[in-house]
Amino acid sequence: MRSLKHLFTSAVLMLCAFFASAQKDSLAALYYKPITFNSADYQQIQKELASGWNTWNNNSMLCQVLLPEGFSLHLGMKDRRLFGEYIREFYPMDNEMPDIVVRPGKVRSFDGTYTDVNIEWKGIHFRVESASHEQQLYWLITPIALPRIRPHLVVEAAMLWQRKGNIQLAGESIIATTGRKRIEVYTTAPKVKDLIVPSFVPYLSFQLNETPIGISTGKKLSVEQIANIIRRKRMEVESQASVYGQLAETFQAMQAVLGWSTIYEPMYNRVVTPGAGRWWNKRFNNYVLWGWDFTALNFMPFDRKLAYANLIEIIRHKTPEGFFPNYAMGYDIASRDRAQPPVYSIAANALYKQYNEKWFLQIVFSHLLDNNRWWNQTRSYDGYLCWGSTLVLMDWDAHTKQAAKFESGLDNSPMFDEAVFDSSTHLLMQGDVGLMSLYVLDCEALAEIAGWLDKKNEQQELLQRASAYRNKLKTMWDESSGLYLNFRLDTNEPNRRISPTNFYPLLLKLPTAQQAERMLKEHLQNEKEFFGKWLLPSTPRNDPAYSDQSYWRGRIWPPMNVLIYMGMKNYGNLSYCNELAINSNTLLMNTYKASGWVRENYHADHGDGTPCNDKCFGGSDVYYTWGAMMGIPLFMEKGYFKF
Repeated sequence: MRSLKHLFTSAVLMLCAFFASAQKDSLAALYYKPITFNSADYQQIQKELASGWNTWNNNSMLCQVLLPEGFSLHLGMKDRRLFGEYIREFYPMDNEMPDIVVRPGKVRSFDGTYTDVNIEWKGIHFRVESASHEQQLYWLITPIALPRIRPHLVVEAAMLWQRKGNIQLAGESIIATTGRKRIEVYTTAPKVKDLIVPSFVPYLSFQLNETPIGISTGKKLSVEQIANIIRRKRMEVESQASVYGQLAETFQAMQAVLGWSTIYEPMYNRVVTPGAGRWWNKRFNNYVLWGWDFTALNFMPFDRKLAYANLIEIIRHKTPEGFFPNYAMGYDIASRDRAQPPVYSIAANALYKQYNEKWFLQIVFSHLLDNNRWWNQTRSYDGYLCWGSTLVLMDWDAHTKQAAKFESGLDNSPMFDEAVFDSSTHLLMQGDVGLMSLYVLDCEALAEIAGWLDKKNEQQELLQRASAYRNKLKTMWDESSGLYLNFRLDTNEPNRRISPTNFYPLLLKLPTAQQAERMLKEHLQNEKEFFGKWLLPSTPRNDPAYSDQSYWRGRIWPPMNVLIYMGMKNYGNLSYCNELAINSNTLLMNTYKASGWVRENYHADHGDGTPCNDKCFGGSDVYYTWGAMMGIPLFMEKGYFKF
């Protein structure tokens, strides 16, 4: 008995040790440090970006921070009625705090020199405008509707991100010293004594009445003076938009959502524009970078520095295995089991053609090549490319069919309903037309970059891979349906459930003119499939999943519209290109004009953010960074983008 007990105890201890070791290894697999680029050019870009007053702090659109000092002024609102609350976080959201409505204004600069937002909360409605000029900040808070018991406006002052400084209250002003810099903050309203505000930093309180309240740094100004400064700055930003003529308002919508989404990420001292927006950032430990959000392309050709920053910063998160992760978030957490669609070399190639700066290619090329090779080595089966997910114990959904679908970016597309995940190959056993098309395009874009950098061997390697997958993609043409079809590797037959990704071979000029004509006429322009009042549904209208209108089961998505537009342009100036560009822009502008919001996706029947049906995988975030992409096709039509 004693020996059996000893053996049992030893076995238990061995199992505990094994699982402890596995957990340690899996934790190590999740956490890794981003790459450091020792590039003087890029360091200068980040230094210039991280400068001046802006809404750098992700946690609120009513927090202004001065960089590089880190001194912040944060607006909060204290409801003094029965069961009154204090709120200090403001950003557009769907359902986390349904009694707060945050509506960004129609005008905002990229750099935060002018911002505008409306807040509604429990009968309290006010507008906040800001302007900055020569390192000074000007704020104007205008009440629109107030309850009988007036709320208190609170101005909190703090040093963020462990920056050094001293803050003092001096009567009705705030004085901060940071190194050699002295920052004086003045207000136009008399302060009130409110010791109930749950704040842990110096603050001033003011009663919000019908009269606007102004805040200024540098010197004390009147409400009228502050309002005039803000008005002039708004006119200046509007004037900058006017250079785009009929697209001026579209530019303003794109500029607003991109500007509000741009934050400072303190762990790695960088300015970045996460593709999902502030609400998502908060859920993912202050920031989340998705792998295919095209944020860099959103800024091209409008802002060179932000375009570079938003491609380089996702490249910095390359995993030790060599691929760019599906997501990267705070605390150095990133997906190690899955990537996202391979679009990085395409974006890098476009940025080089726009700005013609070789330093950029020199620092990113080797990492782009690692990612490109990883797809060929890890996601290839019998000459096809498939979505997949490798085994990482600590990632909550790794090595599952759902994780493989997440890698595609099309999280719940009906194209994958019948597909089978093979745990031995780590692949969704379906050769994917969309993936193979994007990968060939990535190979060819990177080969062109290799040519510019005089890397002949790598260029030849890339062209050979592109040719191999091009040839395989040709075999996926289905003559009976007039379309390229995904191929089920478990049953050895085509998958006839389709989406716009089945048209991605147009990006490669792969179809003949006759094939392209069939693809467009028999499918894209077919009202039973993809044509309709609103374009372009992610599922054909005659697919049973279309009625779900749940995420990628029917809803209209910006990246699909952009990629399909680009593919069709390869076949000439088709009228359908212009129609898709105008339709996409109308979807963007209808919501923007009505509410100031920029949607994540759109209901394909209603052309708005109508919620999905009961069995809902996901809806439409109200203020989503990549929503700006809906304006890109029309800008392409007018020749502003170089591809």
